[in-house]
Amino acid sequence: MSNDLMRTIFKGWNILIIAVNVISMIASIVKYGFGPAIIFSALILLVIVLMAYSGLKGNYDTCKKIAVAVLILDAIGMVLGGFAIRTVISTVLAAIYLFMCISLNKY
Repeated sequence: MSNDLMRTIFKGWNILIIAVNVISMIASIVKYGFGPAIIFSALILLVIVLMAYSGLKGNYDTCKKIAVAVLILDAIGMVLGGFAIRTVISTVLAAIYLFMCISLNKY
C-alpha cells in the first residue's frame, strides 16, 4: 500500500473515531443521564479524541503513545466485560490503529 493512500485512510479513520465516540457519548447521556460513569467515559473520550486529533495533524509519535494507552484500557475493558463482542471489536480496532500509527511513524 502506498504511503499516501495509508495516510488518507488513517485520516479518515481518525475522523470516524471522533464521530463515533462523540455520538456514543451523547447517546449514553441521553439514555442514562449524567452521572459518575459518564464523567469517566468523558475522560476516556477526551483521550481518544486527543489521539485522533494527533493522528489528523500527522503527529504519529504522540498518536502512537496515546494509542498504546487506549489499547491497554480496551484490553482491560474486554476482560472485565466478559469478552463481549463490543469490547473485542473495540480492542481489535485499537490494535489496528496502533499498527497504522507505527507504520506511518516510520515514514
